[in-house]
Amino acid sequence: GACGECSNPQDIQLYVETRTTVAESAKKCSIQAIFGKDEELMECLKEEIGFTTECTGCWADNMRTTAKYCMWTCLGSMLIGLASSNTV
Repeated sequence: GACGECSNPQDIQLYVETRTTVAESAKKCSIQAIFGKDEELMECLKEEIGFTTECTGCWADNMRTTAKYCMWTCLGSMLIGLASSNTV
């Protein structure tokens, strides 16, 4: 998404309120990022986190890029517990 898509008052407030849980919530949508359609990933992120559509699009873009270029590193880290306390 475009720069600043998550810099509106609604998304900033939600980010502040969920700063300790937002990464874990996004991880619940990781299967859609790897195997699902764009619409499925967007819907999951909207349901789990609740950012605006524009901000959700940025998160979806980031997750798709991570899945494409870093999937095996991320999965390995999760399996050995390095990512268990990951926050953003």
